[in-house]
Amino acid sequence: MALGIDCWDGSASQVRDFKNFTGITYPLLLNGSNLQNEFDLSYDYSVVLGKDGQVKYRGNGVQTSKITAAIESALAE
Repeated sequence: MALGIDCWDGSASQVRDFKNFTGITYPLLLNGSNLQNEFDLSYDYSVVLGKDGQVKYRGNGVQTSKITAAIESALAE
């Protein structure tokens, strides 16, 4: 399962606008700023975690093709 987490703690409408702008198809969760410290993230990072909880992809911005490939790879493990 893929989930996006809003680490900006934005409003539901801001997250919806972001999802529409980027074309992300997976759910985006609100109020995830506490995860920034857990995974050493900045505001503009995308991270894919594997089933084992390990980081499988980390990248600046929202590069949907790279994120999709990392998700598919993590699911194949």
